[in-house]
Amino acid sequence: MHLGCEPEERATRQLIEVSVRVRGSSAPAACASDRLSDTLALDAVAERLRGIAEAGSFALIEHLAQRLHDGLRELCPRGTALELQVTKLAPPIPRLRGGMTFRIRQPCAG
Repeated sequence: MHLGCEPEERATRQLIEVSVRVRGSSAPAACASDRLSDTLALDAVAERLRGIAEAGSFALIEHLAQRLHDGLRELCPRGTALELQVTKLAPPIPRLRGGMTFRIRQPCAG
């Protein structure tokens, strides 16, 4: 994906890692039903994230995280909150190890 403050940085693909957590006040129906239709399907999550990330370039990790979060909110079950974490694994900053991470948590739209 293309992520970076400067055009030169965005010109080179950057590696990111995305972590998603869905939290609710009670267990999802899938815990009892064992049906994919009662949960947030991982393939749908991955496809949505990939589509957003590959659709353009982003200057800031915060903006990317918000766009990814917004794209997933409508997939989440009603009454849940979505926490999304984006880590830029190798930003071109001297002596910065472990990358840079931004986390956002908001209620889902469902």
